[in-house]
Amino acid sequence: MKVEWNAKPFLKEVEKVSDDSTKEIAMRVREKAQQHLDRKTDGTGALAGSIYVYESKYKDGGHIVYAHGDEDYVNKMGKLGRYYAVFVEFGTNKRRAKPYLKPALRSEGKHLLKAFRKHYKKRIESTHMRGDRY
Repeated sequence: MKVEWNAKPFLKEVEKVSDDSTKEIAMRVREKAQQHLDRKTDGTGALAGSIYVYESKYKDGGHIVYAHGDEDYVNKMGKLGRYYAVFVEFGTNKRRAKPYLKPALRSEGKHLLKAFRKHYKKRIESTHMRGDRY
């Protein structure tokens, strides 16, 4: 007796679960980073509003949490304004660092496996990943 199994549909579902999980964690990192930033940190609160989550363009997938200076700050400082987020996170020779992304990633990154389990369970319970399909 010979049994064959096509793993491609199953692996596609696992990829979707992974994508859903990384997106959830990236959104949580974004929210935490915004909470770390307050008006005292960047004066206007604009930096907190310029933190975005993008889907990675690379083959391996995932999500990227990205921060940059807002347009008003770019206009005031010229080209350097777009690097304002880096200056706040890591500091400069005139300003001490006030990290917001790294602490957010540290606190939320540990929840990735839990998010993966949650999304995996949800997919298994849906009709898409029932054993009879594979």
